Amino acid sequence: MSTATDFLKNVPGPVPLDEMEDSQSWFGAAGEQLDRFAPVYDWVSFLILTWMMVAVGWSVQLAGWGDLPSIIPTLLLGMTAAFVVSRLNFNWVTTVVYAVGLGLVVAFWQGSAQASGADPVTRGIDSFARLVSWVETAQSGGISTDTVPFATMFMAASWLVGYGVTALTFRFKSPWLPTVLLSIVILTNLSYRHGEHEVTFFLFLVGGIILFAHLTTVRRIERWRSEGIEYSKFLGWMTVQDGLLFALPIVLLSSLLPVWEPRSQQLNETWDIFRAPFYALREPANRLLAGVDGPVKGKLLSTPSQSIAFSGPLELSDEPLLLVRSKYVINYAGRVYQEYTSQGWLTASNANVKAEPRTALTLAPTELEREQVGLVYVPLVDTRAVMPAGGVFSVDRQTEVQVLNPLHWQIPLTGSGGLLSEMPRDLRDLAFAIRFALVDLVPTSVANQPVRLNNQLLTSPGLVSEVVQALKTATETGESRIVWVEVVDSNGDQTPRRLETELLP
Repeated sequence: MSTATDFLKNVPGPVPLDEMEDSQSWFGAAGEQLDRFAPVYDWVSFLILTWMMVAVGWSVQLAGWGDLPSIIPTLLLGMTAAFVVSRLNFNWVTTVVYAVGLGLVVAFWQGSAQASGADPVTRGIDSFARLVSWVETAQSGGISTDTVPFATMFMAASWLVGYGVTALTFRFKSPWLPTVLLSIVILTNLSYRHGEHEVTFFLFLVGGIILFAHLTTVRRIERWRSEGIEYSKFLGWMTVQDGLLFALPIVLLSSLLPVWEPRSQQLNETWDIFRAPFYALREPANRLLAGVDGPVKGKLLSTPSQSIAFSGPLELSDEPLLLVRSKYVINYAGRVYQEYTSQGWLTASNANVKAEPRTALTLAPTELEREQVGLVYVPLVDTRAVMPAGGVFSVDRQTEVQVLNPLHWQIPLTGSGGLLSEMPRDLRDLAFAIRFALVDLVPTSVANQPVRLNNQLLTSPGLVSEVVQALKTATETGESRIVWVEVVDSNGDQTPRRLETELLP
């Protein structure tokens, strides 16, 4: 049986004083525990770094590097691990084992999203097996289209960035280290998405300016603590407010101003020197990351490589990519893939030729008549790379053109002539003419039988050159040519004999 007193207990009213004290004591105890683990200004530094890491991870996610999972959790886990270990008195061996071991677990856990398995452990084991297979493919020179090893390595790099940047920040209390290192990461990523998603960099820049203001005050606070000077516990939060008021006008103004993109040939050459080691890795990367989609989906991704014609998954469509305006339709293959092996498509040998502006790139062949034909190539997709195909004779600006090396045909002067049948007809006729001419110029034996042409009795290279030159002259003039030599038999007869051969056009 209820009473009026019981009813009054359920009537809304002010929170009892004892409940307010319990709530305040709980929050106060939690705050004391956090303050006991790390001072307030370190927690503020951790939150600012979290802001910057999220901006970097968001930028990478928007770039669309294949079907990678988000790297933001990996960055935050690496940050947290480094922050925790910075407050513990571990020796350097324990710290390294802790960082490497936990990093491997996180990398295989986060990078195995596309691996086979029903649980994280099974997917992690499958990722490790596929990574080992990927390494074997790299050593054998083959091609890999597996995207799981790339995701695992990407997550390992993300862990290294998150852990390393945070550890260095709390070790040296310098704003330059995290700002410079993370800006390299985000600017390198945005360079593949030129003019897109720049808002991520502006958000990162806000965090960087706040971090500069905060860590400058933190170093002053630590000096005060060593000297016994008292300071407000909330000074760390006040620096965030000051840094934010200073950062917002700068970032807003810089985002609205037009950007002037400088062009300097000397700077480009210097930059190419620094990027030379990465250029050397371009060909292996095309082989081993053939299944990884590029940062610009649905558009021209990269130039064909030595071992594979396309980078990333290939989807054919009816969308036009290039418009050609010309009096004549001249189609040349940019690359000729002649043979497919386990190492991929093999191309003919080629070389990169640098050409100065307004100079001839290659000598024009002998021609009866030449007509200058202008071809205008208009890319219909968003691309910064121009890849003209065909023979290039001259350019109007400094460039580098990839040209095929001249073909070389080996003509065996001795032995069977079966290999000559694989040559083009004109070269085959030339090869047989040279062989027959040299046989006529070989000394005969005492029995007046021709000696078999072999490596021991092969005449000097000078005579071979003379035969080739005579054959060329006969072809150009239309008249036969005679080549002769004087020889002495090895049987003791010192009487010189004249051997000659007639070369027909």
